[in-house]
Amino acid sequence: MTLAAFASLRRRRALALALAAPGLAASVAHAQVPDPCVSALAAFGPDDVLTLEEAAEFVSVDPEKLRYATETGAIEMPARKILGEWRFSKSALLAWFAGADFPAECLAAAQAKRSERRRAARLAEAAPERVAPTPQPTPQPAPPAREAAAPAETPTEDRGPDAYGEDPDLLTADQIALRADQVVLRKGELTLEANLSYARGGRGAPVVTPFLVDFVETTQEVYSANVVARFGLLNNLQASLTAPFSLVETSGGEAVGIPNEVDRSSDNVSVNFNYALAAEGVYRPNIIVTAGASIPVESGSFGASAGISLLKRFDPAVLLGSVTYNRQFIGDDSPLEELAPRDSITATLGLTLALNDRLSTSGTVIGSFALGSDFDVALPGALDPVTAIRIPGDRRYALRWALTALVTENLYIEPSVTFDIGGLNDDVTFAISLPYTF
Repeated sequence: MTLAAFASLRRRRALALALAAPGLAASVAHAQVPDPCVSALAAFGPDDVLTLEEAAEFVSVDPEKLRYATETGAIEMPARKILGEWRFSKSALLAWFAGADFPAECLAAAQAKRSERRRAARLAEAAPERVAPTPQPTPQPAPPAREAAAPAETPTEDRGPDAYGEDPDLLTADQIALRADQVVLRKGELTLEANLSYARGGRGAPVVTPFLVDFVETTQEVYSANVVARFGLLNNLQASLTAPFSLVETSGGEAVGIPNEVDRSSDNVSVNFNYALAAEGVYRPNIIVTAGASIPVESGSFGASAGISLLKRFDPAVLLGSVTYNRQFIGDDSPLEELAPRDSITATLGLTLALNDRLSTSGTVIGSFALGSDFDVALPGALDPVTAIRIPGDRRYALRWALTALVTENLYIEPSVTFDIGGLNDDVTFAISLPYTF
């Protein structure tokens, strides 16, 4: 627990103890605190903590709209997320509606009241041990009311900014797990992410003969590293930039004249945008539209993508579905080894479960469907100057599992494994991601 969190906990405990006394509203008014604090502190009691549904009923709004506003920070609601569920303070909501900074403006009076009760309790405990005072011939006048209120004016120790009743600044583990599929950053917020991965699987390598072009199955091992920067352009618009680097080892084609080789290259730099088109409702999911582009660095081709993602929360779980169309602008003059299907569609269906604010797990089924493409290429050694080549379509299914955990105040770690399912391929990918929020 950090010093700020410990101080906040002590202030909330002091506030709760101070508010437990009878006649609180009069005491707060006597301490000359802002008027909104009087009604807010008087409402504090056993029923002060509200669930999301109770808070929505209290402020007369739709529960799903309140959830979305709290999750995204569209409205700075005084709320806390505890074990994946939102909780609200009725007294903080009252003060928030009235314009008070609760409990910053009310805390001094509450602490002064608590100190006054402690002092009175100590005097009451010591009273039986004292000797009864001798009667005084002349009674002393009572102190003026202004002096009686002096304890409430005693300055309190500045323990730093209080966090009670404010929306948490840190992203939760389930939000980080869904960072690529939704808008999790507010305007001006930034995250940096480092990713390392190892993949092994089969790939088709082209073999040129005087009569045809054939594809031979080879084995590839790919070591990849990339850096991803995500930035909140608006509260509902998020941009990301990915700069990757890969090392590819190819083997298994010696029998047909394909040598074993190692290729080191910087892959395409990609830019993506996520836009929150519609907020989540009672019967409507959160709708996110995506658009992106890939730019070749050393070799390769330009690409573009567009898609849509649907998210629906059932605390503590989030259901995700997405469809993305990808287009690669591969020309007929591209090198033979770079030929690939121009058009493909990727669909995902996933479930993210928030175990608590610091830990979440997710599972995603991924389907990739590539459409066949025709190329007219000039091949050295072929009988015809121009050869028509068709890259056949393909479909692949994979299952990804990930565990996302908060390590420090701003650093997360996410190990994951992805493997093909359905028996068509035996590809497997191990990855680890380290997102850092600012």
